[in-house]
Amino acid sequence: MKIMKIIQILIVSLAVLLSFGSSHAQRGTGQEAGVAYSNADVEEVEISGVVTGKKTGPCKNSTGRSTSGTHVFVKKNDEVTYNVHLGPTGAVSEIAGKLKKGREIMVVAFRTNNHPENNYVAQKIYAGEKDFVLRDENLRPFWAGQGRNRGSSKRGGRRGGGNRW
Repeated sequence: MKIMKIIQILIVSLAVLLSFGSSHAQRGTGQEAGVAYSNADVEEVEISGVVTGKKTGPCKNSTGRSTSGTHVFVKKNDEVTYNVHLGPTGAVSEIAGKLKKGREIMVVAFRTNNHPENNYVAQKIYAGEKDFVLRDENLRPFWAGQGRNRGSSKRGGRRGGGNRW
């Protein structure tokens, strides 16, 4: 009888812990999986301009599990300011730290129909002599690691290469 009670408590505790983690994960654009694992149409662009600011905090345009995302704001010559999602704060903080206000950068980015206007996700950033590759040719983020699905993206095809940095 005592063992059954302990097992019940452990099961309930595990369920609570698992639901807590999921409830604090980024859900973003309403998709179950990220763009690397979907067949979503993406619009790719090159955005050249000046960094006008950064923002770190809850991110509504992400499907990842991080509770905090980092964005840079890039103002083009045409006076449009673009909100560029870099990724989860913990994974991109070193890169974000190098993108100071006033720095000229060029971003290869993409968006889906689910993203608001002028909101993009960075794939690569060119900042002077530094190149930062945030997502591979299949748009898989570098922080996704070498997991069991490495290389099994549904997107297929090659989009270019590069080193992480």
